[in-house]
Amino acid sequence: MPVRDGRIDNAKGALIVLVVLGHLLEGLSSGWDDGLGCLVLTSIYAFHMPAFVFLAGITAKSKRLGERVLNLLLTLLAAQLVYYVVERFAGDPFEWSWIRPHWILWFLFAMIAWYLTVPLIERVPRIMAVVSVATGLLAGAVPAADYEFSLSRMLVFWPLFVLGKVYGSCALSWLSAMPLWTKLGLAFAAMCPLLALFIADLQREWLYGSRNYEWLEVGTLHGILVRLCLYLISLLVIVALLAGVPSRSTVVTTMGARSLSVYLLHGLAVIVLTPALASIYDGGYDRRVQVGAVVLCALLAWALAQVLSLRPLHWLVSEPSKRLAAAVMRRVPGSGSEVIPSKSAVSEASSPRHRS
Repeated sequence: MPVRDGRIDNAKGALIVLVVLGHLLEGLSSGWDDGLGCLVLTSIYAFHMPAFVFLAGITAKSKRLGERVLNLLLTLLAAQLVYYVVERFAGDPFEWSWIRPHWILWFLFAMIAWYLTVPLIERVPRIMAVVSVATGLLAGAVPAADYEFSLSRMLVFWPLFVLGKVYGSCALSWLSAMPLWTKLGLAFAAMCPLLALFIADLQREWLYGSRNYEWLEVGTLHGILVRLCLYLISLLVIVALLAGVPSRSTVVTTMGARSLSVYLLHGLAVIVLTPALASIYDGGYDRRVQVGAVVLCALLAWALAQVLSLRPLHWLVSEPSKRLAAAVMRRVPGSGSEVIPSKSAVSEASSPRHRS
């Protein structure tokens, strides 16, 4: 059994806290409007989901593909139902849709689509890397690229998944040998473009990846250049993050290993907490209140990530769908076969050292 790379779990642990923090900050009545909150949100949204997608690509495999996809689909359906019920009780119901995953559930829907491309990525990795980047850049020119089927985000973030799958493991090996001063330089270099995005007051929908260029009111060439810059910025921050996280077990390792439960359940907590968060600025927007609100949200994000990564909650979120998917796929003839064998798998199978 391959040894799990602690850097991936540590990176995911740090990222999932930022995911929770971002959604809590958006629950503030000002959200993106006050200076400090906007700076923090811009910095988070510029890289946190691209980094998550990149890490998902590193660990993606075509083995038991049908079971993995079915597991994601069952998890998505269950989560959509839970959010539908909770938001109705909270007094802010959304219209049920089979083609529009609600809020944060877009990630599960997109993961299903990305996983279906894994066999092809394994077969022709470099070609798929080029194709995915071109697709992500041109996605904004597609009028239908919007919230339906999470199509816009699915296409915009797909290059990060492919690049993680193709180059992620090599990047981890390369970064492990990097000198400390180089890592510190990377960290500083990564902070500069994040500050530049804040100063430029970039429309936040660019960071969401959920809208096409027409909605963003830019031409195709302009949109492609902006999105290319965002790709480069997110990749720089991802490299700096992976270079900086340790491989040893830390306070965020468990949160990273169980990030699925934190991701799916924190939204319910945000729904409950939003009315209280929205009232923080009722008395005014002075600097002390802004700083206090951000600090409060940071503490809440840390506490929620800790609680929601507890073993019973993680089991509840991940195990039932996983076991049901495994049981269903055992009854499907030939479900264990790969759709498209990768070149590495073919060569490994022909090696005299291969073990089944």
